[in-house]
Amino acid sequence: KGQAMTVEFIPSGSITSVPGFRAAGVACGLKKNDALDLALVAADQPCVAAAVFTTNRVKAAPVLYDQQALAQHPSSLRGVVINSGCANACTGVRGLEDARNTAAALAQALGGVPEEWMVMSTGVIGQHLPMDKILTGIERAEAVLSHEESAGHDAARAIMTTDTQPKEAAVRVAWESGQCVIA
Repeated sequence: KGQAMTVEFIPSGSITSVPGFRAAGVACGLKKNDALDLALVAADQPCVAAAVFTTNRVKAAPVLYDQQALAQHPSSLRGVVINSGCANACTGVRGLEDARNTAAALAQALGGVPEEWMVMSTGVIGQHLPMDKILTGIERAEAVLSHEESAGHDAARAIMTTDTQPKEAAVRVAWESGQCVIA
């Protein structure tokens, strides 16, 4: 109330501009030409999360999984893995099981329980996830997780499908009693 506030755009900002977040973008073979296709964003500590989900009646397996995970652990989420190249949509029971197995792999690699990890997929609809490639990608991403800005930029590039530029922005908001960074 009544506090002066400033907002500063961070020109080279990424998700790692936010203190306490690490990221990675790696190639795991979902896209051609060894393009980045798997992003991992991990919080240094479990954190509060919120999400907006599609209102479409047809929801992809990762959406269904994430809705349940967020409902169970709204204040202790640890991060998200996002693959591009395969949407894991319209894939039935197997698609949901693949989403669960992806989260379980994250929990095993980085800690917590599977429901503290969100899973997202973008790309071709109607194809099952090649889980061997996803699991390899998680291993590669874990090995290079970093607080560095370049890691955040790699994560943004890894989730591109038909985009011509990565979608990322960061701002620093400051007021009399503190500040925060939003990416």
